[in-house]
Amino acid sequence: VLVAVADGSIKGIKSIQNLTKNDQMELSPKNKYIVYSSRQNENSKNNDIYILSVDGTINKKIISNQADDNSPYWSPDGKEVLFITDRFGTHDLWKIKVENGSPIGNATSVKSNISSKKRSLLGITNDNAIFYATNNVRTDIYIVNLEQGDNMNPIKISNLNTERIS
Repeated sequence: VLVAVADGSIKGIKSIQNLTKNDQMELSPKNKYIVYSSRQNENSKNNDIYILSVDGTINKKIISNQADDNSPYWSPDGKEVLFITDRFGTHDLWKIKVENGSPIGNATSVKSNISSKKRSLLGITNDNAIFYATNNVRTDIYIVNLEQGDNMNPIKISNLNTERIS
């Protein structure tokens, strides 16, 4: 569902099966596509990644395997979708190129083992840093600069006395 800020009008796009409260969606930077995670089937605990065009003409799976693929986010330029996967037994950050609502090539690893706990992407900055959270007794927030290649070291930016970091 899209809701117009100007007048509050509502436009339904598509009814999506197998969504849960934990599944995530994000609108592309140019507002043409929505990337989302959804259960592989109604009995599965694992997700796949999909793209839906805002006009409803495209709805396709872009990441599909037995692993749990979730937390999809668009890169700031809208040319890639980043996501978290556990396909190799750890929680890893991966990406896939996307053009005109279709995946280009295969997904590739960006950073292995970003967290030992359940995690979710929270956002990506214009300078290619990601924010993600891990679930434990409370949620911690980390930032990682994607331009550091294999030398990326997550920095925890949350604590009991969280401050804004500019």
